[in-house]
Amino acid sequence: MCSGSRAGWSASRPSTIARPTASCPACPAGPTAAPLLLLSRAAADDLSDRAAERTGEPIPIERFRANVVLTACAAHAEDGLDRVALGTADLAFSKQAVRCAVVTVDQQTGARVGPEPLETLATYRLTDKGVVFGAKYTVLEPGEVAVGDELRVT
Repeated sequence: MCSGSRAGWSASRPSTIARPTASCPACPAGPTAAPLLLLSRAAADDLSDRAAERTGEPIPIERFRANVVLTACAAHAEDGLDRVALGTADLAFSKQAVRCAVVTVDQQTGARVGPEPLETLATYRLTDKGVVFGAKYTVLEPGEVAVGDELRVT
């Protein structure tokens, strides 16, 4: 699974994971209900390979805006974890991340670049809730995390 996997992180020094203090009034069950998005590198690489086969273009992992990228674990392992510890923070699985059209936007240019990666994802990650990719986690216990921290299943 993911025991012993390492977390990739966009910060160069330790960061604090905290509980949200208020939810967005426009989306009460939205981003602050499960504020962290975890995604396995293996899942992103698999998707990129599938998209490249279909379209000739790989999909960069940055399109998914993950807070934590897991390495050394199976593709989609983040979908099957219940409670985990990362650094000194404790997290709980909330739900799979249903993806919207934002992932079709090139972060460098701000331009929509087509139906990918949603079309490729729909071929193997379509559920009754929509296309899912990555998983959202709720903060149970705030703490500090850093690049390379081990994700521990608790």
